[in-house]
Amino acid sequence: MALTCASQHAIWLCRFFSAAGFPQNSPSQILLDNQSALDLAYNPEFHDHSKHIDMRHHWICNTVAADIVTLEWIPTSEMVADTLTKSLPHPLFQKFAESMGMA
Repeated sequence: MALTCASQHAIWLCRFFSAAGFPQNSPSQILLDNQSALDLAYNPEFHDHSKHIDMRHHWICNTVAADIVTLEWIPTSEMVADTLTKSLPHPLFQKFAESMGMA
């Protein structure tokens, strides 16, 4: 569900920048550390434990198939966005903050 939300925001940002005169010529890349979400996005087959996400699942599958967004798995230890969502040890927080240009 978070992947669908992130994709919707990425598409909105692309449309916003296009309207402002800065069109994007390549699909938006979304990095995720959830292997299950990545598998569901690329596999159109449902599993018994994923029935509750059917509408969002179909939407993200269609978005990926249409090459509007691309998905890439990265390890949790490299997830820079965790700085904004989790309590991290200071060295890791500092590393990620610097990666985002915040330090």
